Amino acid sequence: NDIDETKTDAAPKLLKATLRGDRINLQFNDVISNTIPLISKFTITNGNREILVENAKVIASAGRVVLTTEAKINPNVSATLDYLDLKSDESNGVIQSPKGLDLPSLNGYKLNNQSNKDQEIKIDDGDYEGNKITLYLNSQINSSVPSAKRFRIKTDRKRLKITNIETDPEQGEISITTRKPLDSLRFISVSYKDLNRDQKSGIIEDKLGNDMSTFRDFIISNGGYNDSKLSLKGAEIDDDILTIQFDSIIANTLPSKSRFNVKANGKNLRVTNVDLKADNDSFIYLSLDNKRNIDINQKSDVRLTYNDPKGDQVQNIIQDTFGSDLESFRGYAVEVI
Repeated sequence: NDIDETKTDAAPKLLKATLRGDRINLQFNDVISNTIPLISKFTITNGNREILVENAKVIASAGRVVLTTEAKINPNVSATLDYLDLKSDESNGVIQSPKGLDLPSLNGYKLNNQSNKDQEIKIDDGDYEGNKITLYLNSQINSSVPSAKRFRIKTDRKRLKITNIETDPEQGEISITTRKPLDSLRFISVSYKDLNRDQKSGIIEDKLGNDMSTFRDFIISNGGYNDSKLSLKGAEIDDDILTIQFDSIIANTLPSKSRFNVKANGKNLRVTNVDLKADNDSFIYLSLDNKRNIDINQKSDVRLTYNDPKGDQVQNIIQDTFGSDLESFRGYAVEVI
């Protein structure tokens, strides 16, 4: 629209600057000139990061300039606007009144961030297979690889050890490798902690450097989960050997003898050795030392206890071939041969 150049002889005054995603609307107090300002005159700052302006549009009759940034800006960001007006009287590439009076330079003008919460970087979905968890984010991310310390992976019982993290920034994917296979787990929960201060590395960020917010217990379920757990099928004692049988094949990991406690008629029998045999892959053999010469016969009450420690263990425990631990049990009745 044509501008009535007799309407104002004052320089434009910025009333408000509203941010919505990748658009910044600058509203002035009066009509402005149709002159398109150079994008190099604008600086959008988020903390210590500068966000590029890619386009500027003028709606002169409405007294408005619309800036488009390189990407959508996080709704949690506190961003500011700088505008540079040179000392000389420029006739092009500036914001000015219809009579050519320039908008003065702006420094640290706070943007009113009205961005939609849906623009926040977050997890859309996730899955796991083998010992790898993949998180699918709702946007692309930068090349910063988050530290394993920022994550906590848990099952319904234990925290799992993370051995590696990789990212695919263009696809917005994060791959987390755990020490143990996950296929036998019913579900896992993923938590992530972002520090309060603005980090430049070791975190999840979008292309503009906006941090991903802390989240807790994002649940990923295993659709193909088999809810059968490793459990005892039986236990028997013959002289000084206690044989434990399981309902499925166990891994070739030798459990520590300290995990076991054996009592006969309420008195302890010391476990001196734990053995696995290649031809019997569902059995464990405990060697016992009956120092007290306890009379053990078919009428004796022999009880077996096993303690599985907390945390993601890979050795000195009993687990199946999927890496699923045998849960602790107490006072299991042992048959005397």
